[in-house]
Amino acid sequence: MPNPLSKLVNPRYPSTALGFEKGIATIVQLERGRGGSFSLRRAATVAIPETLVRPSFEERNISDPAELAAALRDLATSAGLLQQKRWSVALPDAASRTLILTLESPPASRAELEEVLTWKMERGFGTALAELAISRERLPADPQGKDRYLAVATPTAVLAEYESVLHSLGWRAGLIVPRHLGEGQWLTQNGSRGDALLLSSSEKGFTAVVFRGKQPMMVRIVAC
Repeated sequence: MPNPLSKLVNPRYPSTALGFEKGIATIVQLERGRGGSFSLRRAATVAIPETLVRPSFEERNISDPAELAAALRDLATSAGLLQQKRWSVALPDAASRTLILTLESPPASRAELEEVLTWKMERGFGTALAELAISRERLPADPQGKDRYLAVATPTAVLAEYESVLHSLGWRAGLIVPRHLGEGQWLTQNGSRGDALLLSSSEKGFTAVVFRGKQPMMVRIVAC
């Protein structure tokens, strides 16, 4: 089974997306315009009880899956998208963690590469890797020529909660990413080709992502 967090840097999007945050759920449908840019075709938002979705990397996120499914069904109906089956999903930033891993020196072998990346991810994610759904992609080297990798992790138990709700509606997630990466793709697809800074707000602060071209160069989570 393909990793649902794969193809982070240059994904192929289902044109309809669902986003979660504490107290709110949003649906949008995009259409591709001339020159490859995207425009908004449909959108709808619904307020949900703040206790219904509690974004967290360590704890259960959804208190009542049936209630959330009912809210999403009403939301999709209001947007005229109830029959849509393939979705992109933006998880709350608190439910995932993103790292940019930089290697100080080239590994001597594939085994050494895996050992170094595993060590860095264990330290960065702060959770046993066996409990996480992890996607990892190689990025262009930094200005000093050092190899870099983008790694995104969501606890498998948390990911299963959201997928179970979608499955109950007959929906399938073709792409699941943290919200800041979804916003980053919108920024780089529709903005300039130069450097860009994304500030993605969350309940406890914000996530800052620096892009060079379409590639993330730095990710920082700031608590306020």
